[in-house]
Amino acid sequence: MAPKLPLRLLRGYASFALNLFFKRLQIHNVKAIPEKGPVIFVPNHQNAFLDAIIVICKSPRHPWSIARASVFKEGLATKILLGIRIKPVFRVRDGWSTLRNNDAILREWAEMLAQEEDIQIFAEGNHNDPYAGGTLQKGFARMAILFKEKYPDVPLTIVPVGLHYDDHYTFRSRVLLNFGEAISVDKILEQSPTDREKLDGIVDATHAGMKRLAIAINPDETYKAKVDFLRQHRVYKKDMLEQLEADRKVLAAYPNLPPVSVKKSSVFWKVINPIVWLGVLTNIIPYRLMNGFLKAKIKDPQWILSIKFAFGLFVLPFYYLIAMVVFYLVVPNVIAAIGVGILMPLTGILATDFLKK
Repeated sequence: MAPKLPLRLLRGYASFALNLFFKRLQIHNVKAIPEKGPVIFVPNHQNAFLDAIIVICKSPRHPWSIARASVFKEGLATKILLGIRIKPVFRVRDGWSTLRNNDAILREWAEMLAQEEDIQIFAEGNHNDPYAGGTLQKGFARMAILFKEKYPDVPLTIVPVGLHYDDHYTFRSRVLLNFGEAISVDKILEQSPTDREKLDGIVDATHAGMKRLAIAINPDETYKAKVDFLRQHRVYKKDMLEQLEADRKVLAAYPNLPPVSVKKSSVFWKVINPIVWLGVLTNIIPYRLMNGFLKAKIKDPQWILSIKFAFGLFVLPFYYLIAMVVFYLVVPNVIAAIGVGILMPLTGILATDFLKK
C-alpha cells in the first residue's frame, strides 16, 4: 500500500540523495519482487539505518521497517519513527520481560500484511561488522506462520535481499542492492509436517537465499585477516555484480594470493587540480563539523556511513542555502547565486571522486 503524499515526497528526496551519495548504486533482479500480495523483505545488515533506507527507497514496494525498541522513546521520537513507517521489536538485550510484548507486535504485523502492507525486517538482529554473516533470528518466520494461520488463502512471499558495499565508511563508495528469488511461504508450509519443521524451513530457505546475494564471512578468529586480505587483493570491477563475484574469488583463495601492485594516480596532479581545491574550500566547514561529530559521538563504526548520509540529507542543504544568501548579499544576482548553490555540491562530489582514484 502506497504511503501518504508527504512520505512519498520524503522517499523521493532520499532516493535522489542516495544517487548522489553513492558513486554507484546498482540494483539487481527487481523482477523477482511480486507485484501483488504481501511481501516480507529480509536483508542482510551492515550499515545501521542506511541499509533500511536503500531498500525502502529503491524497491518498487513501500515496506514498513522494523527497528529495535530501544530507539523508541516517549514523545516526538516515536511519532517521527512511526511517521516514516518504522515499528519496534524487542530483543533479549532489552530485557527478558519485554519479549512478551513481541506477541502483540507479531499479531499487529500479521494484520498489516493482510492489509497489503509489506514488512522489512533485519533478521540478523543487529548490524554486523563489514561482510560478517549473522545467524537469523526466527521472528520473521513466526510472523509468516501466524499470518498463514489466520489467512490461509492469501499467498505470502519472502524476498531475501543482499547489500554489498565496496566500502562501508566513505562518501561516494559503491553498493549493490541484490534482490533474491521470491520464496513461497505457502510451499514451505505444505512440505513441512511439524511446527518446528515449518519454522526451520522458512529460516533455512531465507538464509540460503541471502548467502547467494552478498558476502558473509564467519565472524571467527580469521575474520579480520580475511577482510584485510580482501581489501589488499581486491580487483576493481565497474559492474557491482562482477565485483561481488570477484570479491568471492579473492576470499576463496585466502590466504594464498600473491601481493598485487595498485596503480595510483599522481599526487602532484591531485594537489594542483583546481576542482579539488574548489571542492575542498567550499565544503570544508560542513566536512569538519561532520567529522568532529563522528569522532566525538559515534563509537560504533557501523553508524558512520548512515550518519554521513543523514548529514548530507538534512544539514548540507541548509549550508548551501546560507551560502547562496550570503553570496547574493555580496553579489545581488539571482542566477549567479543559484549557480553557486549548484557548484558547491557538484565540486564537492567531483573532488571526492578524484581524490579516491
